[in-house]
Amino acid sequence: MFQHNAQQSAGRFLNGEGEEIHKVALAAQQADLSFQMFLQVRNKVISAYQEIMRMQI
Repeated sequence: MFQHNAQQSAGRFLNGEGEEIHKVALAAQQADLSFQMFLQVRNKVISAYQEIMRMQI
């Protein structure tokens, strides 16, 4: 979602449709932060799964 918004914002800026550069930068940063959060959540889930698999029954 955020990546799509960032791409649209950059496209409007490059096409000269009145998009301001700080809005483009903000949208790109927001997309990056959401992706980084996704990676951290994924890593935590994988770590928890691996910990459960190591547990002895």
